[in-house]
Amino acid sequence: PRCAMRFLVAWDGSDLSTLALRATIGIFSRAGDQLLVYHVASSGRYGAGEEFGVERLQARLASELAPAEGRLAVLVQRKDGHIDEADQPEAEGSQDACSGAA
Repeated sequence: PRCAMRFLVAWDGSDLSTLALRATIGIFSRAGDQLLVYHVASSGRYGAGEEFGVERLQARLASELAPAEGRLAVLVQRKDGHIDEADQPEAEGSQDACSGAA
């Protein structure tokens, strides 16, 4: 059996990063894979335009992630570096069958 892959996509709302996110969700990933999206702040590059404001980007990201729902595990990384599945509490003693890591 194929082990789950974990994809990391840096996304700043630009056309190129959105293309990378869409390709990861629609082409590269398979059911059961994991996706971690890092928001890359780039106000110096894009200015303070409303299109790249946090609320607008969150709405756009939710829309881009919709096709992954139920197929990919979307991950969240806390400030302490720990990674959990979004909207799911951490399972005590859970183990990764492919790497043996807990």
